[in-house]
Amino acid sequence: MTKTSEIFWVEVLRLVPTQSTLSRQKLDQVLTWFNPEDLRGFEPLHVVSDAQLNLLLCDGHCRAFAIWATGVDMVPVVMDESYDAAALRRQLGDPLPVRDISSLPIC
Repeated sequence: MTKTSEIFWVEVLRLVPTQSTLSRQKLDQVLTWFNPEDLRGFEPLHVVSDAQLNLLLCDGHCRAFAIWATGVDMVPVVMDESYDAAALRRQLGDPLPVRDISSLPIC
């Protein structure tokens, strides 16, 4: 079971991707149901915070991109304690390869 914190809202461009590309197929699927005018059913994105206070996106990259691409500025998130933030940050390297969700290529 995933241990998470309370839901809070952050600017979507504060989320640092932890994958290098987005799947066109998955993004198209998200865009079929996503409604930027009604976020009531939108599941919070899971994040962790590294030592530099970056919010690393653990899951939901396509949903985060859909939020950004449709002009929504704020996104609900939860801190996910099941991820090792330090290990995830080491895996990404320094400097961060992609700074925000808007920079991810779609393949």
